[in-house]
Amino acid sequence: MLNIESQPAVIHCPIDHVYRFVSDFRNFDRFMPSLINDYQSTRESCRFSVSSLGEISLAIKESVEPTYLLASSLPDSAFDFEIAIRLLNDDNKGTQAVGFVKAKLGVLMAVAAKGYLQQFADALIQKLKEVCENSCDQSAGTLT
Repeated sequence: MLNIESQPAVIHCPIDHVYRFVSDFRNFDRFMPSLINDYQSTRESCRFSVSSLGEISLAIKESVEPTYLLASSLPDSAFDFEIAIRLLNDDNKGTQAVGFVKAKLGVLMAVAAKGYLQQFADALIQKLKEVCENSCDQSAGTLT
C-alpha cells in the first residue's frame, strides 16, 4: 500500500464551512488538480480519470464533522484508492488542512506513481485552500 501525505495548508475560513464544502463531491471539481479528467459527481460519490493511472470511482466511507472525511474507491475503479482530508481548527489562523492518499498498487507501479500521487495530494489541498479562501467571506464567515 502506497501512503502519501500532502503538505499542510492553512485555509483562512472557518472549519465548519471548509468541512461542508469538502464533504460534498459536487464541489470537488472546483479543487481537483489538473491531473484529473472527466469528473462526474453526486453529493456522496464521484468518478474521474487520473492521467496514466486509469479511472477511479469514490464514495464517502467515513465522515466526522467537522474534522475528517474519508472516501474509498468503489469496485469498478482501476485500483484500490482512498482520499482522506483532516481539518483542524486554529482559532488564530483559520483551518489547517492535510490530505492523505492511499493506493494499493504493485511494487513497480507504486514506484512509478509515488511522485505523481504526491503531486496529486499536494495540489488537492492547495486548490482546496484557494477555492475556499476565494469563496469565503471572512467578515460573515460564509461560503458564497
